[in-house]
Amino acid sequence: MMPRFNKEVLCKYLKTKLDKNEDELFETNNNNPDCKIKSKEMKPFYYRDDERKNNFFYDLKACEDVKNYGGGAGQELEWKIRAIHSSSAMTYNIFSNNPFDKEKHRKVDIKEGKLPKGKYDLEYEKKLPALSNGSKANLDAFLKSDNNLIFFEMKMTEWLTGSPGKLSETYVSEIENGHTEKIPKEIAELFKKYYSVDKYSKEEKNGSSRKYYYPITNYFDVFQIIKHILGIYNGFKNDLDITDGKYKKVVLVIGYWTIPSDLMVGEKKLHDIYDKDLGVDFVNRLKKQIGKYVGKNGIKCEMEKEIREFCDSLKNVKELFFKEKEIDFSVIPMTVEDIVTCLDDKDKAKRNYLQKRYL
Repeated sequence: MMPRFNKEVLCKYLKTKLDKNEDELFETNNNNPDCKIKSKEMKPFYYRDDERKNNFFYDLKACEDVKNYGGGAGQELEWKIRAIHSSSAMTYNIFSNNPFDKEKHRKVDIKEGKLPKGKYDLEYEKKLPALSNGSKANLDAFLKSDNNLIFFEMKMTEWLTGSPGKLSETYVSEIENGHTEKIPKEIAELFKKYYSVDKYSKEEKNGSSRKYYYPITNYFDVFQIIKHILGIYNGFKNDLDITDGKYKKVVLVIGYWTIPSDLMVGEKKLHDIYDKDLGVDFVNRLKKQIGKYVGKNGIKCEMEKEIREFCDSLKNVKELFFKEKEIDFSVIPMTVEDIVTCLDDKDKAKRNYLQKRYL
């Protein structure tokens, strides 16, 4: 079993980054008997439904983008987006603009950096066709300019505390049977590189037992990213939002949050900063968890190594996009700090909020 960061410890730390962390704002075992969060340890890290506005810099409900979060595969608006460790809430906080400024709130400016410079239209929870059975690839954010498209898959704590997703037998059946009309050969080969047909679990879903195949990665959610690549490829066939222009570059960003620098300090300084708010015993637990994260064989290095190896294996997929679509397609990893640095955001209060909460 590869090391994982303890979720409760990490969330308790994240709670210190909030301006309003009064306990009455959060779920408890008493205030919402119908709450979908079953773990009593995690309830203190989910805002109550009537308090979820506190999870955003700009209130999501004040913005027309609220509808985008209502129909995603994860039902983000219903409860997941209320978590202080929600990657969807983080994505909204990074890209959102004043919802009452109709000129700007769906616009994003990218300055010089790792991403193509320009002015972009913004969409959250972009859905693209994956398989012909109706399954969708749900991308967290989508930016479109006259010349370029940028798709974002964003992770906050998932890669630190959880395991990468498995691949359903629906995909594996199409791949193993060589149905290239549904999954092009180049993308099928990429899938096959990351699973073994004899390593799977059986799970009951919707009254039937199905196989789900394990990835060979330990931290990087590789199958999700390959599904996104398939969705983008298929999207150029039948999604008018991305076929109505001549695009020079199409970029898929693997975005991931990293432990802020205020935890990357010596033990004495860590106690000096957090003993008062968190207690000595808890800070000792936190320091132990940080030990899993740092170092040559730590969680961060291992995950970034997996991503690098994946990106190095994309030669045939890139050629597929260029041959069929004449598109310069790339997949690039970016930390949340990298992404925020690329944004030409003039809102100082929002920049300060992002710095305090996520960086």
